[in-house]
Amino acid sequence: MTNLLGTSYKIDKSNAFWASLGHELNKAQAQGMALRLNGTTDIVSEPILNAAMYLAPSDSGGLGNLCPWASDGCRIVCLGIGSGRMNQGKAILDSREFDWEKTTVSKAMIWRTTLFMRERPKFKALLDSEIGALRDKAKRQGMRAAVRLNATTDIVWEKVYPELFAKYPDVIFYDYTKAPFKARNKRAANYHLTFSYAETAENHAHAAEWLANGGNVAAVFSTAKGDALPPTFLGRPVIDADKHDMRFIDPDNVVAGLRAKGAAKHDATGFVVQVCGQCGQCVGRAGGCYLCKCDCRDIWINETWAS
Repeated sequence: MTNLLGTSYKIDKSNAFWASLGHELNKAQAQGMALRLNGTTDIVSEPILNAAMYLAPSDSGGLGNLCPWASDGCRIVCLGIGSGRMNQGKAILDSREFDWEKTTVSKAMIWRTTLFMRERPKFKALLDSEIGALRDKAKRQGMRAAVRLNATTDIVWEKVYPELFAKYPDVIFYDYTKAPFKARNKRAANYHLTFSYAETAENHAHAAEWLANGGNVAAVFSTAKGDALPPTFLGRPVIDADKHDMRFIDPDNVVAGLRAKGAAKHDATGFVVQVCGQCGQCVGRAGGCYLCKCDCRDIWINETWAS
């Protein structure tokens, strides 16, 4: 039977992250401290057991648009169709004639999407059951459950299923979103959101709004795997968000930096923030840096275009 909640390379990485962090938790507890959940007074005092839900992103499933704020660039390079086990392949991505019978992974994604769109009560009941089971499993293992509901979508769950968050107050819910701050600032305390940066002026205005209200922004950089991300972006420190997917333990008011993967490595829309290949510290949409005197031009440095 196909489940609603599942895992992925990034979710597996998040679960493995706690094993490496164990000594830090023990040290913090011994010193009477603990890790704080981003934007809250909630304290992380136990390891986290993560799970996520993958539906067909945006309008790719042909059943409606599940990413209402997605930019063109986001739709083209989406991890839900262009990376890892969900990669549909370049020919399909170019044609946007998606093959949801392609793999067991894609079959599961379209099944979940169909259930959500056409049998909502059944979908809600199954999601309720699986979250309850995950919470109980986490408790048995001395852990706390965390669920990413929108691993490949941008559904406003606080409106679609508001009672879910009250029923599971001890479960951490978290997602990325491209919604304006005011569209999603009324949500449960156990639902953490990180804004997702894209290529449009409207999105940039929304990013500034989230940051001004103390939130975090995730941005995809052209930085190669293994290379250091730019130290700052949008006037905020950049943290390495590739280490794990648990954005709810990130520091407050930072940029969560991600390296381009899959189809995003070949982005030509401006969705991926371009990083100078020589100094790695100056970022912009179209190359360029006067700091390291490289050949590129018109680079965005410290909020200013320079040539």
